[in-house]
Amino acid sequence: MIIEDDPDVSCVLEDLLQSHGFEVCLFTSGKKALEEMGKMVPDVVVMDLMMPELSGFDICRTLKSSSRTHNIPLIAITGYDSIENRKKIFDAGIDDYLPKPFDVKNLLNKIMNLVSG
Repeated sequence: MIIEDDPDVSCVLEDLLQSHGFEVCLFTSGKKALEEMGKMVPDVVVMDLMMPELSGFDICRTLKSSSRTHNIPLIAITGYDSIENRKKIFDAGIDDYLPKPFDVKNLLNKIMNLVSG
């Protein structure tokens, strides 16, 4: 599952994951993504942290508080990379992160490690 409000970034993510055999569900809204998780549980979530309505931190708190979704691996991508933000990311329970702009090979390796781990 991809949760990203930037159309250019979401297109890159979708193309990358589909080209490596992943079935992709793309959402531009955290609210809509969480609604969909009532019907299915993704293998991994790649999400932006700064989005309207619900931030990636809000999404993480919601997923981690449910026994149904608390084990879903979460990867955050953010344009706000700093030591403080990294601490907030990992304290929130997000499994890994990449700063924007990100290297697609690095992202793919992170996803593969979390899905196969």
